[in-house]
Amino acid sequence: MVSIGNLSSKVDSLIKSVDSHGNKIDDLRQKVSFVKGAMWVFGGVLAILSVGLFWYFSGKLSITVLPPS
Repeated sequence: MVSIGNLSSKVDSLIKSVDSHGNKIDDLRQKVSFVKGAMWVFGGVLAILSVGLFWYFSGKLSITVLPPS
């Protein structure tokens, strides 16, 4: 027969284990969210840069640097 004290300690151990897994999952969720945000920012910068380079190399955008007089 299993004693109530033994079951109580097992339940307490289970609660601590589940709580620790919840913290780990939350930490992983925050890291994934950060990476997704960084990818969106990188994609936006890449899109803006590619449009600028396309305009420059197509001749629609002309940047001239004049020597100082």
